Amino acid sequence: MRILVYPHDLEIGGSQLNAIELATAVRDLGHEVVVYGQRGALNPRIEELGLEFIESPRPSLRPTPQIAAHLRTVVTQREIDIVHGYEWPPILEAQMAVTGTSAVAVGTVMSMSVAPFIPRGLRLVVGTRQIAAYERWAGRSAVHSIEPPVDLGHNGIGHEGDPAEFRRQFDIPAGLHLVVVGRLAEDLKLEGLLTAIERTPLLAPDAVLVIVGDGPARDRVERAAEAANERAGRRAVVLTGEVDDPRPAYALADISLGMGGSALRAMSYGAPLVVQGEKGFWETLTPSSVGQFLWGGWYGVGAGAHEGAARFDAAVQPLVYDAALREQLGAFAMSTVKQRYSLSSAATKLRDVYAAALSERAELKLGTMASARVFAGAPLRWARFLRDKIPYAQAEAREDFNARPVGYEAGTSPANRPLVYLAGSRYDDVEGTDRRMVAAQASAREVLWVDPPRPITDILRDPTLRPRLRTPLVRETASVSRLYTWGPPFLTRRGVRRITAELHARSVNRAATQINPLVPPIAVVAGWLTETSRLRAFPRALYLTDDLGSGGDLLGTDETYLTANMRRQVAASDEIFAVSEELRERVANWGRGSVLLPNGAAPEVAALLMTRAYQSRLSGPLVGLVGTINDRLDVQLVLDLARTGVSLLIVGPRREQTAETREALDELVAMPNVEYVGRVAYAELPAYLASIRVGITPYLDTSFNRASSPLKTLEYLAAGRPVVSTDLPASRRLNTELVAVADDAEEFVRLVHDQLSRPLLPEVAEACRAVAGAHSWHSRAAAMNAVLDGTSRSLIKQPKRILHDALTTETIS
Repeated sequence: MRILVYPHDLEIGGSQLNAIELATAVRDLGHEVVVYGQRGALNPRIEELGLEFIESPRPSLRPTPQIAAHLRTVVTQREIDIVHGYEWPPILEAQMAVTGTSAVAVGTVMSMSVAPFIPRGLRLVVGTRQIAAYERWAGRSAVHSIEPPVDLGHNGIGHEGDPAEFRRQFDIPAGLHLVVVGRLAEDLKLEGLLTAIERTPLLAPDAVLVIVGDGPARDRVERAAEAANERAGRRAVVLTGEVDDPRPAYALADISLGMGGSALRAMSYGAPLVVQGEKGFWETLTPSSVGQFLWGGWYGVGAGAHEGAARFDAAVQPLVYDAALREQLGAFAMSTVKQRYSLSSAATKLRDVYAAALSERAELKLGTMASARVFAGAPLRWARFLRDKIPYAQAEAREDFNARPVGYEAGTSPANRPLVYLAGSRYDDVEGTDRRMVAAQASAREVLWVDPPRPITDILRDPTLRPRLRTPLVRETASVSRLYTWGPPFLTRRGVRRITAELHARSVNRAATQINPLVPPIAVVAGWLTETSRLRAFPRALYLTDDLGSGGDLLGTDETYLTANMRRQVAASDEIFAVSEELRERVANWGRGSVLLPNGAAPEVAALLMTRAYQSRLSGPLVGLVGTINDRLDVQLVLDLARTGVSLLIVGPRREQTAETREALDELVAMPNVEYVGRVAYAELPAYLASIRVGITPYLDTSFNRASSPLKTLEYLAAGRPVVSTDLPASRRLNTELVAVADDAEEFVRLVHDQLSRPLLPEVAEACRAVAGAHSWHSRAAAMNAVLDGTSRSLIKQPKRILHDALTTETIS
């Protein structure tokens, strides 16, 4: 194949470097490749790689017929097969140039979303699986996901150049270096850069921020840097401008900051990475957070720019003061880029995309831009078109201003439509499975959290609830709204349940319309009183987090009703997720398939090394029991353990139902070697977990527990602490010696003492966190979304009448 690669410009930037490095790798697969564009800082790299370069005209406005006409001449003279444009102006010019020729245009968008005016028939490559899913949903039939590759033969340890010379060249002070390499663009990047400039001088006396790159925001960045240096009384922020070879800068970094392709290159040099995004987003790459980046790209959207400083400090400060943590997370970053972002693998995928495009050879139409009048030249019409149809057109085409990022754009894709989460617990209850899943979902979409119904009589007992009768919908975070729902007195009684369910569904449907009246929500039901058939949402998913049919005693409700209601929900749901194989088996017995989705580990807990441990009044190494203290625990077993003299720290609210359990718990918490601190805020939990030596999961052997997926086990592991558990299927399925499973009470006590007798070695803590990292909540949310995406695309192909019924939103005055 003869391939012409057309980057959007040739200044230093992630998309441009990807284009050039992929072009080289495709050439090395045996194809003829030429690079087209306006000269810039990357031309030496093109020459170094031995690629032929053809210079384009320099118009004042892009896209333009002038470039399209010149490109068309090149295509014809060189008998080009593929014209590959990167980002929207080259893509449109490439499409115009190939119209009427035997060549085919291919486009790549490495921005965070795809401009809506890019032709839908064009074969398109995007940089994340999330954007690919959205574009397929939006109607693009030929979209491919190729994660931005890294040329590890040119980047990484062994290819770092001379960092010391780089320091001397730009007079960079000694100290702890935070380095960001990339284009200084107004959109996406400037907000985070200004935050980093403001906060870096405050991190430590020797912290230095090195900014490598140039762009339209250079003046604002320079002014902010000068002000920061003046406040600090030292040169804490250094701007180097554009450099021909940024590798020494990457190698200089003790901590790398960045997004997109630049973040990936930084990872290859073994420094920890803090990913930058928009709206105050800063997130450290860890085994727990990697799932969200693999799904949505090396970027993120926060709750608002006002949180940027706090999130920057929370992400960066622990790395500043912990060299061991920097080394650990730097090694993880390097292993991630080596395992997932191979240049050769990406080049092979791209070659297959080219082959697929050539096999079609169908002329793709671009509507107005492909008309003969455009190619004949009609400057006034062209200017009007750009003004009216493409408001993004500028004299200087940039890589990151073309559209709202998919991460927070409202639309009809399952990845962007509101999620209605009908929880089995109230929002301000203990933060369990429901809150963790919603927190992971809310990082990329709007979520409506629905409390279980309350009897209307609750306002007599708690007058603070009265405002929630008139305004039941409240905002909890930037991405999460909470709906208080109400029912009649005795709402769980036979004969009243139907009324409760009807009122509940009406309230949910009305609130979902308030959240976004334009698109239907996705409903995920985790509660036990809601019937999915009453919800105006599509698809409807059932998330089975417990075996409700065997939990009547714990829930204070008739098991026969719970089982019957569970079966109705299963029958009415489009998709079913289950936290355990036991729940999947029960659903299978009812004739339905389901997706296994166990509980996950939270990144807040995985960051334990950065947390100051709680100072217990107890002496010696601590055994920790964290979570709701109720009748599902084997309290007698815990008593037996405490009687052996171990120091036991218990964190969590008491919710016992029986007098027997209450008496045993009273005896337990009264013991001198037991400290019971009760319920604590979730944000404070890491401090308590950091203080323990071993965590315990002492569940009774019941059908309810056997079908569970205990959160506490993964949270102990995320804290770097080994676990001793009773014989639960979920514990055995983790398949790690870091979770010791006891066959009986005697062995349980012995295993706990065995763990206490061992020092908590760094390698053991690291291994625990690695196990938890493989089960992050972000990966669980991504898995759920992938299933919902496929279900939605399947449902939307049904007859229009059925689709109309599914999308109809009930309006209730």
